[in-house]
Amino acid sequence: MSYGASPLGPGVSINAANGLISGTPTQAGVFNVTVSATNPGGTGMQVVQVTISPAGQSITFSAQSGSQPFGAAFPISPLASSTSGLTVTYSSLTPSVCSVAGTLVTPLAAGTCTLAADQGGNANYNAALQVTQNVDIDAVAPGAPTGVMGVAGVMQATLSFSPPSNTGGSPITQYAAMCSPSGSGNSATSPITVSGLTNGVQYSCTVMATNAANKPGPASSPAVLVTPTAALVAPNITSANATSFTVLSNGTFTVTATGNLPPSLSVTGFLPSGVTLTPATGGPSLWQCS
Repeated sequence: MSYGASPLGPGVSINAANGLISGTPTQAGVFNVTVSATNPGGTGMQVVQVTISPAGQSITFSAQSGSQPFGAAFPISPLASSTSGLTVTYSSLTPSVCSVAGTLVTPLAAGTCTLAADQGGNANYNAALQVTQNVDIDAVAPGAPTGVMGVAGVMQATLSFSPPSNTGGSPITQYAAMCSPSGSGNSATSPITVSGLTNGVQYSCTVMATNAANKPGPASSPAVLVTPTAALVAPNITSANATSFTVLSNGTFTVTATGNLPPSLSVTGFLPSGVTLTPATGGPSLWQCS
């Protein structure tokens, strides 16, 4: 008696002497196999359906090489591998912290980045179970505030600004203003008022940001210049409201006024012929008619 079988899948054969079908299949599928048995009396045949199921597979994904700073993309290392030899794909399970493109990870915020390794299988292999690894994304110092503007007040300066585009991966929690030769102020938002300054002194002021990771950033640049001033006071003319001159005789009359800032003086209408208004010694609040 001899036996035969066809078509058998790759890696599978029949023992012609005893009819044993065996082997290590390399291709999954359903095969309709014609089995034959032959002796001197003739040949008998039967169709046998042989099902080769897809093989299982697993992923090896080791711990990553350490924490990474916010602001710089980094490669997945070490990479994962599958027992099938098929390519492993990667994704982020924490899209608010990191994103993945191919094998490159981009930090989006400080925190724990969870990387997933997957192999979806094919005709010969079932999908592998997902394996994950975590990478800590460390916050860094934020950038400097931008668009800083200063407005001088009475013994104070008010600084307005825009937040830095780079937060260092952690929310900004405080802004600090620093003025030289002295003076400082703090606020969670813009603007910041720096008080206790001296009127008439020019100050050079900058602003810096600190994030929730307690990482202070650099000072804004360039510094803004502000000079606090006393409160504005409307002018008040303090000189007499009448005077007299003699024809062909030299005479003078001093017009005085108070106010902050010192006022400028002018005349409306017409002065008598031969009389002019000119600045007098002593500052812009003193003028003389002569």
